[in-house]
Amino acid sequence: MYTPLRGLLALLIFFTLPHSYALDLGDGTDGACNWDGVTPASVEIRLWQCQSLNITGTPNFVDSFNNQTGNDFLDIRVQQDVLIDGEINLSATGTTPGFGGHSGGSGAAGFDGDPGGAPSGIDANGKGGLASSGGFSGCAGAGGSGGRHSGLNAPISGVDAGPLGGGCSPSPTAAGGPAPTASYSNPNNLNNEIFGGAGGGAGGSAYDGATDIKGGDGGGGGGILRVLAGGSIEIATNAFIHVDADNGQNGVIDAGSDGDSGGGGGGAGGTIYLSTLRDMTVTGTPSLSATNGSGGTTESPGGNGSDGDVGIIRLEDGDGDIPGASGISSPSASVSTNPTVTSQSQLSLESDISAGCAIRSVIPSSLINLSSLFGLALVWLILIKFGRFIKINNSSL
Repeated sequence: MYTPLRGLLALLIFFTLPHSYALDLGDGTDGACNWDGVTPASVEIRLWQCQSLNITGTPNFVDSFNNQTGNDFLDIRVQQDVLIDGEINLSATGTTPGFGGHSGGSGAAGFDGDPGGAPSGIDANGKGGLASSGGFSGCAGAGGSGGRHSGLNAPISGVDAGPLGGGCSPSPTAAGGPAPTASYSNPNNLNNEIFGGAGGGAGGSAYDGATDIKGGDGGGGGGILRVLAGGSIEIATNAFIHVDADNGQNGVIDAGSDGDSGGGGGGAGGTIYLSTLRDMTVTGTPSLSATNGSGGTTESPGGNGSDGDVGIIRLEDGDGDIPGASGISSPSASVSTNPTVTSQSQLSLESDISAGCAIRSVIPSSLINLSSLFGLALVWLILIKFGRFIKINNSSL
């Protein structure tokens, strides 16, 4: 009999066809999420599973666990439509990162600056500047380097301190924090792997002949917002979505000597990722931002901190045509309206989209399912004809 063979071959072909690109939209257990300026039910919730989402005020998304590691972030799954016409602010404050970002390094009197935080195993954190001490006066601290993320504004090293006064150690200069070498966050894979901004390194301590002087702290990295929707997404004119890094703290300037401490490095901007298989529109003049932090300053012979890197803004919808998206601007980052059409097997066509801010078009799953069914039906018909041909030939022998 030829029917089992045909069925087996059909199943094999079906499972080798590309499968639909599916967003995980959650189970809707949080119901209709209408956030009109009050704190949502629990500020400790990282994952929201909404039936619909309507933000018209300023919800208080406080990370009550004071996350410093970047392991958690604000992740919102929505089964139906999304309206954002209010504020989502996941920016860093001082060394404290935004929700999902990484902390800035701390300066301490008498010590080298601490490095900032970054995703595990990635050389993206700002490094601390070296301290100097031991002289009668004029022992200045070096600057910390900024945190890295997208690589569009890759940080340089912190500025060296020096030349230092007699008797200072090290001599004749104290080295600034080395520049981080690795960018991270693949804009084409944010549905599976997403990161916040790295923290800046702290400035090195100084010595004025009597007292150790603390270096400037590094800026914290920006946080993460991810919204995956089954319905349309509207970003309205009052939307304020920020995942900005903070600046490095200025070094302490010693008026009586050259014992000026180093400035801290700026943090790196975080990630904004909004994705739907339907339509996305941008109306009016909303504010979306994933900016970097500036390096802290000091006076020579102390060393300035370096600026951090910019983050990522990523917008995706079903056809790549997002009205109003070209008006979104984030300092030191660009918005591209050139879509990268992504197939169900996650293979991308070539595009001039940069890592900083991009729009991707996703082929609707309904079209892929129709094409898969058509292909399966065609193969089934061919197998039936082939089976009959073999049967006729065998019967004639």
